[in-house]
Amino acid sequence: MTRRIALAALLLPLAAEAQPAVGDPAPEIALEAILNGADLGPGVSLEALRGRAVVLEFWATWCGPCIPGLDHLEEVAAEVGGDPVTFLAVTEESEADVRWFLDRRPTTVPVALDAGGATFDAYGPRGLPHTVVVGPDGRVAARTVPTAVTADVLRTVLAGETPRGLEAPYRDAVAPANRARAGGALGTYDDLSRADLLRLDSLTVYKAVMRPKPDGYGGLFFVNKPGSVYTNRRMIGEAFPLATLAWASDAMSLEYDDRAGLPDEPWFTDVIVPPGQPDLSALKAETVRLVETTFGVRSRREVRRDSVYRLVRLRDRPLGLERVAEPGRVLVQGSRFSGEGQPFRVVLDYLAGHLDRPLVDETGLDAPGALYDVDLRFAIGAEGSLEAALREAGLGLLPADDYEAEVFVVERVRE
Repeated sequence: MTRRIALAALLLPLAAEAQPAVGDPAPEIALEAILNGADLGPGVSLEALRGRAVVLEFWATWCGPCIPGLDHLEEVAAEVGGDPVTFLAVTEESEADVRWFLDRRPTTVPVALDAGGATFDAYGPRGLPHTVVVGPDGRVAARTVPTAVTADVLRTVLAGETPRGLEAPYRDAVAPANRARAGGALGTYDDLSRADLLRLDSLTVYKAVMRPKPDGYGGLFFVNKPGSVYTNRRMIGEAFPLATLAWASDAMSLEYDDRAGLPDEPWFTDVIVPPGQPDLSALKAETVRLVETTFGVRSRREVRRDSVYRLVRLRDRPLGLERVAEPGRVLVQGSRFSGEGQPFRVVLDYLAGHLDRPLVDETGLDAPGALYDVDLRFAIGAEGSLEAALREAGLGLLPADDYEAEVFVVERVRE
């Protein structure tokens, strides 16, 4: 089966803590505030909710897959309205950020603030969204994703039974099949610390390593900043191989053949290319080659006529991006992009991850050597929010049909 992938739909990995297993006593929750639950207060506890099923949804306003997850739980809550079930959507973000989002994208699921991170630490979600169902006996009944939670699942939990088939995408260890695929030449890092993984002599000229991610690590993905000996030369990632491939390919749209068989767990990737690189092109090309050879897939670009979004400059508004001379830092958190001295290609990559059609750039801003200060913020899932944020920046997002666009295709090499 071949499918078009929305780049933002890839689950977002986090640094992981130990997770309570199904059947373990559920750790107590410690929440700062409940923003929209009239019958719940900041002092709500699992002890006080004993005898009820409790759905703890770990999420963030900037997490693309989290928002449809909340929509799904709203529907489930309506179905089980007469049953003793409590829903809590738990986030580590600030109250100001969460209220900003809820003003633009309301939800009926009670939203709980865990600003100190105590509840996140206690449950150790390894990716967002992550759902924990606690049974009436106060024990963990399921760890999964929100879309796997149904009214029937919750009624099974209320009956004192353990629902089946709800395993979360993030396992407690690398899947055995992937260990076997890696083989002895690649190893699994089980006994190494993160410092061991990243330690490297600054004189290293070339490196290309891709291995099953060590248990307990996650969320690492960076390219060395300007001024480093590895500027434009090194990429380190702990991510799904498909996400790594999407980054390296500058994919505005990605079509994936399920038969390609890329793993559904994050893998550790470390790529270094020789000195003297003027930009990231050599590093990205080597990363694509590494993913292809590791997993026996091939990728290619095709130009097709398709339904797209055109990104254009608005004539009636000034450009809200300031051109600067020096490169700087960038912060990307789903619905927030804040960059100093960034090439416009980075902005295009970000936008492509939030669109369900290929993006065609007609702004003329993606010029060699051009750097910009950019600040974009929108509410994921709120109709018109991204368009409004772009308009503030002097940009327009226009849908167009039967338009020429480039698609990045990933498929298995024929044996």
